[in-house]
Amino acid sequence: MSLLIAQRTYHHQQLCNNFYLGAFKQNECKPLYFGKFQIGLVRKNVEKILQKYESIFHIRKEYISIVHDENISSKIDYVLREIKGKYPHISALQGWRDENYNIKAYFSDSEPLLKMERSATCLFGLRQYGVDINGYVKHPEKGRWDNFVGGGLSEGFGIFETAIKEANEEANVPNELAQKNATKRMCLIFL
Repeated sequence: MSLLIAQRTYHHQQLCNNFYLGAFKQNECKPLYFGKFQIGLVRKNVEKILQKYESIFHIRKEYISIVHDENISSKIDYVLREIKGKYPHISALQGWRDENYNIKAYFSDSEPLLKMERSATCLFGLRQYGVDINGYVKHPEKGRWDNFVGGGLSEGFGIFETAIKEANEEANVPNELAQKNATKRMCLIFL
């Protein structure tokens, strides 16, 4: 039964996993690098804004790179706050949360390459990680799963801690109950 679920999930994942690839193929966005790692894709409208911040973002014909600097996360934060004020039409930044996502080359990396305000990560086509908690549905789809909690992995929180936190925040599930009953079932990676 779990193989069938995995196959169906994979099929749906393939249908949805089209993150900017069409735009990339049509030269509507550029790869974003940090060092040797491609960490995202940037659309032309965002690239145009980033050109004003050449001390942090190096714009090249084929790609954009983020400058290596020990304070790069705070410098990017400063730039993003400035962009938020100057460009109120960028709706993603209007959802500012003062909550950072760790930006990694690979999920398994112990240390992030940098940190970025969660609302801005979509502007850079960065990978975001999160948890979804499913529960059994009683009626009308008896025995099937339904998602009732989801949330992003913010800086300082692991998978389990995020699941517990989000269960409490979004569904009012007491921490003790969530800690006792939460179990890992599957990992999906998609952009």
